[in-house]
Amino acid sequence: MKSKNFILSLMAFVFLNLALYLFIFLFNSKVPFNNNNYINNAHHYIQDSRVILKKFKFINALGQYDSQWYLGIADVGYPRKSSIIDTENKTVLSGLSYAFFPFYPLAISVFNIILKNIELSAFVLTNILLILNFFSLFFVIKKLFSEELAIKTIFLLFFFPFSIFYRSYFTEGMLLLIITWFSYFLVLNRYFLSSLLLGLLNITKGNGILLNLVFFYYLTKFLKGKKNFYQIKEIILKSVFAFTPFIVFLIYIYFQTGSLSYLIEIRDSWVPNEFPLLRLLHNFLSILSFLKLPLHLFHNSKIDALVVLITLQLLLLGRKKIPLKLWLVSFSLWLTPLMFSDLMSFTRHQTVSFPLFLYLSMVLKGPVYQAVFAVFIAGLFIVSLFFINWYWIG
Repeated sequence: MKSKNFILSLMAFVFLNLALYLFIFLFNSKVPFNNNNYINNAHHYIQDSRVILKKFKFINALGQYDSQWYLGIADVGYPRKSSIIDTENKTVLSGLSYAFFPFYPLAISVFNIILKNIELSAFVLTNILLILNFFSLFFVIKKLFSEELAIKTIFLLFFFPFSIFYRSYFTEGMLLLIITWFSYFLVLNRYFLSSLLLGLLNITKGNGILLNLVFFYYLTKFLKGKKNFYQIKEIILKSVFAFTPFIVFLIYIYFQTGSLSYLIEIRDSWVPNEFPLLRLLHNFLSILSFLKLPLHLFHNSKIDALVVLITLQLLLLGRKKIPLKLWLVSFSLWLTPLMFSDLMSFTRHQTVSFPLFLYLSMVLKGPVYQAVFAVFIAGLFIVSLFFINWYWIG
């Protein structure tokens, strides 16, 4: 039987999300529509109703930036024999779609079988994921720590100003759900289940790539001392579970495009391919030129640079409070974009790092926690209006 605190928290969670949706619906016009970004800096599968009909449509307006790629993939699939991989050509999605992994759009397409409206299907899935993530984080953190910490973490994470992506058609909701349960089973040494989740993670978003190293490090450590045959069998079996979904995706890309290196070419179109340690160095050099960076823009900005440093500081401070396995999950999520991309969307990438918000919930108490939460939720409401009007948030 669920506790009274759980019921009240769930009611508050639902109420605040509905209040956010109502706020967006009522006050969307208070921030001007960003025509420049809409025309010059974003691809579109479905046109914004404000451009075509001069009318605001709530579900349509939530489909910002990357959402358009996922909606297109969910509706018509990946293009066949496409050669257009120019990110500057905003008139077509085409071959660039392969940079967006298949598990999330596949989930949308399942709902679309019944609903027959791709935006509605994405909206329904988004809100189901919100509720599933609430239950999942509550269960996992309560089991590993306490009910109080679970509730505090949930509200900090989902009402962080940049958590607006959990209400849009981005992968973050799906990614958080998988990472939460992957981390839980990793902590419990349930390697069969965590390997299955790792397999799903590997076809949801590339940001989890270093979690493969974390998983296999702990798996080999767990198997140490057992018979060699058993060790080899378990490592091979878990590798099959972890990597087969991604290998199937690569085979699919090959049959669709005829190229074995297509995914690498696509990555190079978005961010030039570079040796990971050099990319890491270049990102920190960008941070050192902080004063020259724009406040918030697509590839390198003051906000993303600050979040890199603040997140690192939280990781260092939280090392003794957060169990090592959870800490390594967050550290991997911090390090991956710095090694394989530029600072673009770094803040968004950290919204799925639930151990960071867990640490904040541990150290923020009483009035301080309440003050931080008030700032977070006020920031979220403000950010939401810019988000739905095609300003770049992350």
